[in-house]
Amino acid sequence: MISKWQMSRIQYGFGLGILIATWIHFPVPRALFVFAISSALTALRYRALGWKLPQALIPFAIAAVGTALIMIVGPTSKASVSIAHLWRGAAVLAQLGITARAVLAHSASDPISSRQALAHKFLNQRRRTKRVMDEFTPQMEAHRRATQELDALRAELADYVATHGDKPSAERARLTELLADQILLVQASSEDLRAETAKLQAESDALRSATEAWKNRNNKAA
Repeated sequence: MISKWQMSRIQYGFGLGILIATWIHFPVPRALFVFAISSALTALRYRALGWKLPQALIPFAIAAVGTALIMIVGPTSKASVSIAHLWRGAAVLAQLGITARAVLAHSASDPISSRQALAHKFLNQRRRTKRVMDEFTPQMEAHRRATQELDALRAELADYVATHGDKPSAERARLTELLADQILLVQASSEDLRAETAKLQAESDALRSATEAWKNRNNKAA
């Protein structure tokens, strides 16, 4: 269920449009009120997207700090003019970046066509598959190294037995213990690798399905 304290892309754009059209009628300091309202609108949009709300308040925080500094140094001083230019520029840039992200991102409250739904599904699945692949690669490399170390220990133990004979010794006991520990390590690594392989296979199958659905989007529309 979508909460009423959220904003779709259309509602967010409409709210910002009303704000831009009416900002001239705000009381002084106008810019502070503008950034306060725009940050509140952005926070509602961020809530719909499931993003961190404090990030939406960054422009208002910049505006509040800038206004406070102007009050400290004096509104009519030369320093206040420079401060006003700096904080307004920083707040505008921050608001533009935050607004662009909020508008381009998709939330459950945004209306979406069947073709857009296929595109979002494909792109999201591709990101998930890439993330799983990034997790799988180091796991596979760790398993390869563990297997190589196991093979090296087996070869070292075989060389020792061939050289010194099949009789108990401290060195042979040490190599045997290292070999047993390495076998346990490889077994654990194999289990982890199998789990990651199954996960990667599932995500790859889902990506293949999403890719086919996207390629056949025109046939479905027809």
